[in-house]
Parts: sequence; structure tokens; C-alpha cells
Amino acid sequence: MYQYFFRDLGGGDYEIIPTTVTYSEHPNKVSIEDLHKEIELMEKWANELFEDTVVFCHNDLACANILELNSNKELIFIDWEFASYNCRGFDIAMHLSETAVDFRDPTPPGIKFSEELTDNPPNLHGFVEAYIDADNELKNRIPSDRSDEISKLIQEVEFFWPITHLFWACFVMKLALVKYNCGVDMDVQAKDRLAIYYHLKGRTQKIWEKLRKQENL
Repeated sequence: MYQYFFRDLGGGDYEIIPTTVTYSEHPNKVSIEDLHKEIELMEKWANELFEDTVVFCHNDLACANILELNSNKELIFIDWEFASYNCRGFDIAMHLSETAVDFRDPTPPGIKFSEELTDNPPNLHGFVEAYIDADNELKNRIPSDRSDEISKLIQEVEFFWPITHLFWACFVMKLALVKYNCGVDMDVQAKDRLAIYYHLKGRTQKIWEKLRKQENL
């Protein structure tokens, strides 16, 4: 359905010319069929590895959707329209990947991606550690190997990291065609996100290969 809607809006083969990142592992051009194949591949790998990690997820945990109440410093999540059951690693990856995106740049294209925060996220271990501890406390469970739980979840988050960019790229490609204007060049955002996706895809494939090999031992 997406491909027909995209073509009805005048979309076709999509050139990937990054603006705010220097990654070069991507193809010069992708078709809608190419993107469908990428999504189906990632879905296949995720189902093979992480089907038992499905929880209720927000799926859009950008910084702007996490608010702190001034009265008691309590954190609340807003904008739940994308919420559904999903792999827990996707939700954490979504938040951390979006911390590498600056939507406040006052100059065109109105958006900037940090390669440093994409490749070396400083908060990854801290977020995962807090998640594992909170999950164990909620379930009144004492982990037999806390460090192993943390390492496995970090690996899961790294697996899903590029997928968050792939999904947002497909979404903003459509916004670009309908001339959606929020001060951000949607074409630039989509092309940079696709460049990031292909840059990180190799790491996701290595994780899939490693875990599948372990399962088959």
C-alpha cells in the first residue's frame, strides 16, 4: 500500500545524497521495492532473534515526547499515536538514536545529525543498565548474571538502531512529497537517515549472524 501511495504522490526512485553526515556505505539510489526488501529483511531477522522480547512500546521516544513536570520533577511520556507491542530494544534504540538529531538548527536544512552520537552514544550503557535494574525490581527478581543481561540488551539495542532510521526515512519521504513544512527540509532528513541506516546495517547483520550461530550450536 505504501508504495502505491508514494507513487500516487509523484514519488519514484530515490537518490541518497547526504547533507549533514559523511557516511558512504549506501547505494546511490533506492527504489520503493528496495526499501520494502530492506524492511522485510529487518523484520525477518528481528523475528528470528527477539520475538521473546516483545513488550508494549511507545515507538516514538524522541526527547520532545518526554516531559518533566515542574511541580515534582516527574517524567511523563506524551504522543502515544505510534504505540504498539514491539521489541523492547526498538524503543530504547529509538530514544538514543534521536538524541543524535538536532531539530533546532535555525539555518537550512533545519536539522543536523551527529555522527559522534550515532557511532559512540555515551548514554547507551546507562540507559540499558537502568532498564535492566528497573525490570528486575518490577518483577521482584534477582538476576543470576546482571552483567550478561546488560550486555545482551545493549546488543539488542544496537541491532535495532538502524531500523529506527529506516522507518523514519520512509515516513519523511512521504512528508517531503506533500510539502510538509515545519522548518526542516524533509528530503535532507530522509536522505541522511537512509545514509545512517546503510552505515549501521552491517553491524546489525553481524549481530544477527553471531546470535543465529549461537542458537545453532
